[in-house]
Amino acid sequence: MRVLLLGATGDVGQRLTSALSRAGHEVTCIVRTLGPEAADPRARLAGVHVRRGDVTEAGFWRTFSVAEFDAVVSALASRTGTPEDAARVDRDAHLA
Repeated sequence: MRVLLLGATGDVGQRLTSALSRAGHEVTCIVRTLGPEAADPRARLAGVHVRRGDVTEAGFWRTFSVAEFDAVVSALASRTGTPEDAARVDRDAHLA
C-alpha cells in the first residue's frame, strides 16, 4: 500500500515508519523541517519518501492531495501538551 504517515519524527512515528517499510509498504512522511542541521529527519527516515510541510498551517492541505495514497496513518501529537498546542495539532490539524 501507499501510506501517508503524519508524525513520523516522534518516537511512535519512527517505529511505525520502520514497521510499515519492513512490511513492504511505500511510505511518505510529512515533516516540518529539512536542512543541514543535526535535527534533519531524513537520516532517521531512511528508505521512505519525505515531504516538507506543516500540517498545522491552514493552507497546507489545499496544496496537498491525499488521493495518491491508499491509507493515511497519524502518529501526530502535540509537542508541548499545552492546551493551545494540543488544540492546534491534536484537533485542528487532524480536522483539516
